[in-house]
Amino acid sequence: MLTWLGYKCNAVLKSLLLTHLFLCTGVGSMVEARCPVCGGVVELPSDVVAGEIVEHECGVTLEVILDENQQNSQKLKPFEGIGEDWGE
Repeated sequence: MLTWLGYKCNAVLKSLLLTHLFLCTGVGSMVEARCPVCGGVVELPSDVVAGEIVEHECGVTLEVILDENQQNSQKLKPFEGIGEDWGE
């Protein structure tokens, strides 16, 4: 579960709410990328930057990377977060 604007919701609900917000208000736009794990569509804000972390409905945490071959093209890769170090 994610917390968004103080409410608990899953990634699908958050994506739907954001899409509805942008479509109804005319603010911003969304771009689509593909999940490298399941191949599903992941909607990203048009102003997304490299290094942002997103969660997909398949349960994987993804990191946004910029495709150097295509200008203004976003790709996703599984997030390889830094594990906790307890000084052991």
